[in-house]
Amino acid sequence: MMPHMRLRHVEIFSAVMRCGSVKGAAQLLHITQPAASRLLQQAERHAGFTLFRRERGRLVPTREAELLQAEVEQLDQQLDRIRRLVDNLRRGPDDLVRVLCAPSLSDHWLTLALMQLRRRYPAARVSLRSAYSREIAESVALREADIGFAFAPAHHPAVHSEPIADGRVMCVGVFDGDEATLEAVARQPVIDLDPGDPIGHAVHAACRAQGLELQPAALAHTYQTAVTLARRGLGLALVDSFTASLAGPEVGAEAGAEAGPEAGPASGHASGCWRRLPLQPAISVQVHALRPAGVASSLLVDPLVDTVRGLLQTHASGPAA
Repeated sequence: MMPHMRLRHVEIFSAVMRCGSVKGAAQLLHITQPAASRLLQQAERHAGFTLFRRERGRLVPTREAELLQAEVEQLDQQLDRIRRLVDNLRRGPDDLVRVLCAPSLSDHWLTLALMQLRRRYPAARVSLRSAYSREIAESVALREADIGFAFAPAHHPAVHSEPIADGRVMCVGVFDGDEATLEAVARQPVIDLDPGDPIGHAVHAACRAQGLELQPAALAHTYQTAVTLARRGLGLALVDSFTASLAGPEVGAEAGAEAGPEAGPASGHASGCWRRLPLQPAISVQVHALRPAGVASSLLVDPLVDTVRGLLQTHASGPAA
């Protein structure tokens, strides 16, 4: 990108872009204004072109500077991540276990696991925070969490991924029939998931492979929200079996039993029954435990992972309803 510019030159360039003046950049970088002016001159000399024009006492970026800024913004984000990692490494471990978890696992399964852990280790201190699967790996890599539970493995050298439970995609909602083929599901309104979500990505890929197109009635960003919308008769929810196992018959066996009479027409299948059916063809789902690579885990991390694994493997694979 900038073979002759040093990091300090990039910093002064970024600061001037943000502040619009050398004085403001100097204050932002906690240096004197003459030092900031010298750095900017060096940056332009090393870049080999003019970065700013002076107009009415203000520095205006050149076209080259504007093109450069797009790359510098990405570098700023990387530097911010490095600073966060340094801060976390400097603080070091303590007796608090920081847990990150996908939302559909945190409300029930992680709560049960933490209750069991607390009984075994009464002095345990645990911080539990929900995050999307794609965010968990980054936070674990930055040592902002000691353990994460996600629906996707981490492709990061600073994170170790371990699959701990196998599930599959389930169809949940008011459904006519006893077999939820993807073709049959595509004929009914569905609660769609973000294509960037692990399950949403897998479902959309399966539809493309079969030349099918879903009929989204709504877009849900968590699996619990998808099930809630399905309960209200808005469409079918396609979620993991761990979430589906909690959406049991208590929701109401008949169409619209919980949603009320106004929900029947929304689903378009007032004669159907509430179902939890495996989607066909099968789409597998895995839960992964993510840990910082190359560091010793807290004494509580291994028991917590084992407890979550046991709960998911034992209780989250109930029969379809």
